[in-house]
Amino acid sequence: MVPAGQAAIPGYKGEFSLTVADKSIQVFPSFHRDGIDWTTGEVLLRLGWVLAALALVLLAATFFDGFDPARSRWRSRAKPKQGGAAPEVEVDMVSSAREVGRLFTFI
Repeated sequence: MVPAGQAAIPGYKGEFSLTVADKSIQVFPSFHRDGIDWTTGEVLLRLGWVLAALALVLLAATFFDGFDPARSRWRSRAKPKQGGAAPEVEVDMVSSAREVGRLFTFI
């Protein structure tokens, strides 16, 4: 953009500022930017970055177990303790909700 600005705007020295304004700003009328002249090297460089990002995502996805310990590849190989299964616990949801409500009334 600097060469296009120097060719179109007299006295332009290469400065640049980006402004967010609530009023319309008049741009120098003779300034015209054609965009980037894409070469094969520039396209391949960007494609390489996209492929590297995709490879990183796929690598991370192989280790992600969805927070499910049963699906984890790295779960502990320790033997379960002797003594049977853990006891079941009943929870009364209504009284639990009331207790939580009482806690919030004091806060």
